[in-house]
Amino acid sequence: MALIINELFINCQANVQRTRRNLLNNWSWFEDYSGPAGRIWLTWDSLEVGVDILEVGTQFIHCRTANKSMHTRCLITVIYGDYDIIPRRELWNALRNLSTGIQNEPWLILGDFNAVLDDSEVCGQAADTSASMMEFQSCIRDTGLVPLPFTGCPYTWHNCSEGPRSLWKRLDRC
Repeated sequence: MALIINELFINCQANVQRTRRNLLNNWSWFEDYSGPAGRIWLTWDSLEVGVDILEVGTQFIHCRTANKSMHTRCLITVIYGDYDIIPRRELWNALRNLSTGIQNEPWLILGDFNAVLDDSEVCGQAADTSASMMEFQSCIRDTGLVPLPFTGCPYTWHNCSEGPRSLWKRLDRC
């Protein structure tokens, strides 16, 4: 079993240790502090799952996991994309580069992309540009990825506004 935590605002080492102790004290941990305030944390039960961190970028962690009892392996890339389109281009290029080295191994990419694929993933007046959507679509196409279907609410983020300023988006995906 493994757990991924995104969008953390815990940056003091004492707070990190306390959080780890209170959550899953006996599990293994990897925290990414290349972004502000520790953007991505991974934690896993090392009795059940082996995790090798292969690459860490400012918007992702790329690792190989191994289920010890089932003897299966999978590449997993955890995303916490930048809010801004310009730095997010670095993420798209990093995913393209990662995809060139993957052969005959399952690859799961998941997390908060801070981007939508098309207008159907937005409810309300959004400032998403067609350029941002086209860049995300291009990355999906170039890497050969297939967005997984989902059930339930189609939106994963809300701006906490009401009335005409209310905005819903699907930013998180697998």
